[in-house]
Amino acid sequence: MQRFDVLHSGDVEKLIKKRQSLTDPILYYAYAEEIYSIIMRAHLNTGHGGRDKMLKEVNKKSPYKAMFGCDAKIGLSSSSLPQEILGSLQTEEDLIQHFQSSDKPDEISNDRPNELSSDKLNELDEESQLNAALNLSETQETELDVHVCAVCEKYFSNIKCSTCAQYIHELCSKGNISDTITCHLCSNEEVIRNERKHASDSMTKQAVRMKNLSERVLTEVDVGANV
Repeated sequence: MQRFDVLHSGDVEKLIKKRQSLTDPILYYAYAEEIYSIIMRAHLNTGHGGRDKMLKEVNKKSPYKAMFGCDAKIGLSSSSLPQEILGSLQTEEDLIQHFQSSDKPDEISNDRPNELSSDKLNELDEESQLNAALNLSETQETELDVHVCAVCEKYFSNIKCSTCAQYIHELCSKGNISDTITCHLCSNEEVIRNERKHASDSMTKQAVRMKNLSERVLTEVDVGANV
């Protein structure tokens, strides 16, 4: 015990190097387990957090967004349902009722008749005529050209996506010009491709920066030389 002192701090006792005077610095003795945690904290504080931490610093986004191009879908707010429908949903029963009503094209809501334009009235009239024709026979049903939205799967879609050429509603599309109108599905795929390309470019730039830094700091040595 001539080489050690014991430092008391309340109920905690620490083994320290024996000091010749009170002005000498206090040097702690640490166990191997403590040394590992100290080195790990210093390693992380200097920015060397491993591959996962480097990816986070490069992408500056969550792994889900880097892979799919959008934030993680949580709740109905991230679904493809129109905003006017989302505002009317209060319980799970309302959501179930909405999906059940969407499977019945002959049931039309009359909550806001004053807001329907002449085009909407024509569409409702055409839809009622179509429903009557669909109930005649299976043969007549196959002869009708029924357009179904590729996004919400509802009837009467008169707009085509410029990418996949599927019929879609105006609420289920993006873009104002007919040549550039795309559905939400194709638009999300385009965002995913762009995000993946951006992530790949960021990783390439990171590798170039690391290589340039190594070339500036480290000098070339002969093969087999001790460094």
